[in-house]
Order: sequence, then structure tokens, then C-alpha cells
Amino acid sequence: SLVQLCTLAASAIQEMAKGNRKNQDAIAEAGAIQPLVAMLGSLAPQMQANAAGALANLARNHTENQGAIARTGAVAPLCTLVREGSDETKDQSASAIWSLATDHAPNKDTIAKLGGIDPLLGLLVTGNTVISQEYVAGALAALASKHMDNRQVIAKRLVGLLGSSAVRTSDRAERVLMTCSSFTSDSAANQVAIAKLGGIPPLISWLANTTVATQAQAAYAVLCLANDNATTQVLIAKSDGIPPLIALVKRSSPEAQEHSARALWHLASQGENRQMIADCGGIKPLIGMLAADGDTAPELAAIILVRLARSTPEVSVEIAEKGGILPLVKLVTGSSAGAQQQAAACLAELALVAKNRNLIANDGGIEPIIRLLTSPHVGT
Repeated sequence: SLVQLCTLAASAIQEMAKGNRKNQDAIAEAGAIQPLVAMLGSLAPQMQANAAGALANLARNHTENQGAIARTGAVAPLCTLVREGSDETKDQSASAIWSLATDHAPNKDTIAKLGGIDPLLGLLVTGNTVISQEYVAGALAALASKHMDNRQVIAKRLVGLLGSSAVRTSDRAERVLMTCSSFTSDSAANQVAIAKLGGIPPLISWLANTTVATQAQAAYAVLCLANDNATTQVLIAKSDGIPPLIALVKRSSPEAQEHSARALWHLASQGENRQMIADCGGIKPLIGMLAADGDTAPELAAIILVRLARSTPEVSVEIAEKGGILPLVKLVTGSSAGAQQQAAACLAELALVAKNRNLIANDGGIEPIIRLLTSPHVGT
């Protein structure tokens, strides 16, 4: 039938346009955009989905096609389909909005004006595929990028979702937390927007969730928020974010432990936070992490202890008193090159305090450090 034929044609265009600049040009020049946009109004769900997918691939990283598709009136039906289409149609329409909004200021305005942000957030909460999560997160980040109004609207809605009863189930919570992570990673403006709109307290409260995967996602979201951003680092500490992160370093899945430890490392770039991490009992669990399985956790623990001890002699004394020297010496003796290097750096910090020097020597630390002088690993 004609419907099947058109549906297959849209699918073929979707495949041909995928990551192929010449085909993106040729398909647009042949006049395919108008009929594809018309197909969005079809009653056949598969035709809608294929048309949206084809438009997504025609628009991806192609400024002329992004403009042409928006001018042909695709934005309004795409926004409707994200809300009302079949599962596949919703996903493909979100993908198309992502493609249209990427680095295209006029389209960011149009999508927001035609009400495209709410249905994306709706799909985030009610969607059930990994791919829908990815497309929604991509679309929201693209709409907010270099666009202050959209950023404020999206950040405000994400903060609302973090504290809302709509995301009480762990799978929904994980989707929202993952979206917050991708929204804040690589964007200082988005980090600050989420923080200023009150996103830190609800994020921190998710750290105490009893579901293992949710804990890990919450820790990752806090890490993305704290990443290289002095403003958010101070605000997270002020909102009592340090104790729950330390609790996860003490006892959680390896994934949650790693994300929490990395978050603490970023928080520790602020002097007052370093003291707070020590005062909140952070040293002992980090020393415990030095003896964890694998290479990643011990190396990470050593890196954080280096940062905590730097120019803070009280912390150096505490690391020694809480039993940190022996596991550091063990790491210097035999582990990955990266862990050896960080352990040596940590012992160097500790040795700046006179009374730690004999302790390091008594725990057998001198010989392995001498052996490391010939290490081929740069920086050791």
C-alpha cells in the first residue's frame, strides 16, 4: 500500500542521511523535507516515527537543513508527537528536536515558544527506554546551551522534578538524576543555574536512597555539579553535602564509592572544605579505600588524601594517626604505576610533618621510595 511505501521511503532516507553530509545535501535538494514534515501528521505511527527519525538525521550538524526543516513547520508537530506519539515516535521526535536545537539559536527560540520543553520533561519521567533518556537529555542540553531563558526554564523544571513525588520510583529517579548529570557536565552556566535554583538539597537527599543504583546516580550527579566549579563546590559544602558523600565512601557499591570520592576530591579544592572533610570523619574511610580491590579505588583515595593533606599539617597528622602510612607504603611497594605515584606523593606530603618521618621509615617506606626513583612513569 501507499502508506507502507511512504513509511519504507522515510526509513531509507533516515538510514541514508545518517552521518553522511553528501546525502544530507542531496536529499534536501531533491525536496524531501516538505513531504517528510507532512508525514508527521499521518495517522500511521510507524510512518510518523520514520519521518521524525529521517528529519533528525537530515538536521544533525547541518545548519541549512536545520533552518529549512523548522521553516517547513516541523517544530509544532514534533513537540506534539513527543507528548502523544507511540513509544518509538516519541523517541524519534525527541531526537529530531535535539538535532534541530543543536548550535542553532533561532530554532532554540522556536522550540521553546511552541512549548517543546514540557513534553521532553514528560517523556523523561514516563519514558521507559534508555534511548529516550539519551535523546531527552541531549535535547535539553542543546536547548539550554548559550540560551539563558531556556537554561532557566529547564534548570527550574529539573530541580522541581528532583523533589517531586512523580519520581519516587527508583527507575524514574535514576532517569532524572542521569539527566541532571548530563545537563551539568561541561557547562558551568548549567551547574550554577541548578545550584542557584535550589537543586543542591534535593540532590543531596537522593544520596541517602537505599537503592544501590540510585545512590550511584545521585553521587554522579553531585560529582557533575561540583566538577571544576568553585561556586557549586562552596554551595554543596554549605548544604551539608559532605557527610552523605563520606558515608558512601565508607559503605556502598564500588561505583557509588568512586563517584562520591571523586566528588570529594573536587570539593577539596576549596581550603575550608578540606578541613570540613577531615572534621566530618572523611579520613578513615579514605584510608580504608587505599586497601580496596583493583587499581582505581586505591589510586583515587591516594589522590584525594594528597589534596586534603596539601598545606594542611593537621590533616597530615590525622592520616598518620588513623593508620594511613602502612597502606600507602604497600601501594608504593606494588600496585599500578598511577597508584604508586599518588601514594608516593601522599607520603611526601605526610613527611613534611617532622613526627611522621620516623613512622614512614618504621613502616618500611624508604626502600620502595628509593626504588621508584628509577620508575619510567612520567612524574613519579
